[in-house]
Amino acid sequence: MRKTLLPARRSPPGGFTIIELLITLTLVAILIALAAPSMREAMMSIRITSHTNDLMGDLAIARSEAVKRNVRMVLCASIDGATCADGANWNQGWIVFPDVDADGAQDGGVPEEETLKSHAALKGEPTIGLSCVGAANKRITYRPTGMSSAASAVFTICDSRTTTNAGRTITINQTGRVVSARGTCPITATCP
Repeated sequence: MRKTLLPARRSPPGGFTIIELLITLTLVAILIALAAPSMREAMMSIRITSHTNDLMGDLAIARSEAVKRNVRMVLCASIDGATCADGANWNQGWIVFPDVDADGAQDGGVPEEETLKSHAALKGEPTIGLSCVGAANKRITYRPTGMSSAASAVFTICDSRTTTNAGRTITINQTGRVVSARGTCPITATCP
């Protein structure tokens, strides 16, 4: 008996064809194009939330330190992170300091009135505004009782989006209680 040799089977060639590669790249490009706007939206929301949390945290520190130290505490807009600045806006940063002599101003060179906490200028697009407190809306003062010296204060934190609930408001009532809420930018603060 004679053995017949069968031809060896060849395995299919590895890799992709040009057509398969082009189809895959097209699908990836479509998915990236669909995901990019939602990623931008998510990053903007994260930035707004972060700034809201930073400001609420510093308000809580000012209030608790006023009670703990039995002295007025001031949170004010600052350009340099060391002193209050009348020409500053809240996007440039803010500081918290004890107001020992209750004059509403930080006295340079007085160790008891040194800056307790500072926040640097905001990066990115969000803007912070303060309304309803008077004095060019540059200060929030807490009394030693933990109460706010203003009848009401409203911070608004917005960016360029005008979608529903994209912005935030932080409302401080006279008892010093701080409440955050979502709002549609541009937010117009309503003062009591």
